[in-house]
Amino acid sequence: MSYIELKNIKKSFDGKEILKDINLSIEQGEFVTFLGSSGCGKTTLLRCLIGLETIDGGSIRLEGRDITNVPAQQRGISMIFQQYCLFPTMNLYDNVSFGLRMGRMDKKEIRERVRDVLELVNMQEHINKFPYQLSGGEQQRAALARGLIMNPKVLLLDEPFSAIDAKLRKELQIHLKEIHKKLGMTSVFVTHDQEEAMRMSDTIHLFHEGILEQSASPCDIYAHPKTSYVAGFIGSYNLIPKEIFKELTGEQIQAAVRPEVIQFSDTPFEKEDGYYYFEGTVVGQIPQGSIIREVIKIHETFRINADAIFCSSFSWKMGDYLYLRVHKDDVVIV
Repeated sequence: MSYIELKNIKKSFDGKEILKDINLSIEQGEFVTFLGSSGCGKTTLLRCLIGLETIDGGSIRLEGRDITNVPAQQRGISMIFQQYCLFPTMNLYDNVSFGLRMGRMDKKEIRERVRDVLELVNMQEHINKFPYQLSGGEQQRAALARGLIMNPKVLLLDEPFSAIDAKLRKELQIHLKEIHKKLGMTSVFVTHDQEEAMRMSDTIHLFHEGILEQSASPCDIYAHPKTSYVAGFIGSYNLIPKEIFKELTGEQIQAAVRPEVIQFSDTPFEKEDGYYYFEGTVVGQIPQGSIIREVIKIHETFRINADAIFCSSFSWKMGDYLYLRVHKDDVVIV
């Protein structure tokens, strides 16, 4: 039996189905991400898990216990929201210790717990500061400390890094994953950012319009998407329609091809078994740090993206005619 089990979860608002018969499980100590675009149902499912929303059908079990109708405060789950919700009139110590003080814990034990958790999130030196004196990243770590101090069975995080700049966001992602491993927590993270999900997760659950499209490890969901939606959302696959693929190769399949597996040259490749071959004109170039993405028109109505390492000797130009090939093992049928 899994640590958390969500079975046949249904939820509607004003007659509109938000969650459509969701089934998934989470193992103890796992870092799981609910991934998807806005409105797909991922945050609603998170709120159902903690008990802030009631479900219309199905069941939720934690450690084998049915918690479907258990009040949120009795589930042993903490949640960090997109907005940090720090009390502006309390300093960091009072914000972090608030839950323990409401539970009337011994003051000495509270001080020890606050000290330990602030050390864990590297915020000891800010203990007397108020929220307005903290940066966005420091406020996020304060919210994390307030969630961790309650020793939750499960920690839920609803897009906690969305308001933070890219460089700091990556640092906080690494820090959170380190804390997760150190404490052996079970963590459920919500994001719309596939790179963030790939970087942090043990398992990704990808949602689309209230449906769970695929559950898999980051590597598996990237390399083996089960549907065209997954292929389009994860990894910037080129989705080549059946009709066009047949015109180009003679095979009528809807193919998904990652940009980085496409080889290209300004001279024709020697034909070998096991490859598909294309050719076309460079109609766009998109620098992406160490990668440059070539946009190549390979059909009257279709363009394909192909990635190459960007270096000082890079020589392709707009209008260049290129020859492309991709190994058949790297083509996913969706």
